[in-house]
Amino acid sequence: MRFRDKLNRIKNPKDFWLLLEIIGLALLLPLLLRYLRFPELLQLLGKKPARLPETDYQNRQAEKVRLFTNFVLGHRFAGTKTCLKRSLVLYHFLRKIGLDVEIELGITRQESGLIGHSWLTCNGLPYPEPEPGLDFYQTILSSRDSSRFCLRQLPGQFPVSGFRFSEPRTKDSRVG
Repeated sequence: MRFRDKLNRIKNPKDFWLLLEIIGLALLLPLLLRYLRFPELLQLLGKKPARLPETDYQNRQAEKVRLFTNFVLGHRFAGTKTCLKRSLVLYHFLRKIGLDVEIELGITRQESGLIGHSWLTCNGLPYPEPEPGLDFYQTILSSRDSSRFCLRQLPGQFPVSGFRFSEPRTKDSRVG
């Protein structure tokens, strides 16, 4: 989809404001990640959503949030390895419209060391769409448990610190 086609998705001032909010959060996230502990950041970004029945309006808004987030983070200023930024932006805005999404962080071992990835879940399933390669990641952190960010127990060979985030691998790229 061309840049102009993406901008044509902005139908009204509310859509434009949503796009500006997403850009603002994407620009602010590096500072927030640097100066806030992760549980504090999630508390700031992820107010518990009201239990609303899923509606067409909510689904349309969720699609706009996803489209605008991908548009913003798909540009060079967002840098590389945007899975954590994307997950946090989507987490904030999807919870804001009432979807009960949670954030997961996982690691996997490769020849070059530990690789991390983050993704969203809703009712225990990857959201908004299944991501190939998630089965290779051992979940180490999850916001699922009573809105409290908790560290999962890992097998002894996986230290928690010293990993980097990457996009998920496919089964074909699995390392021994």
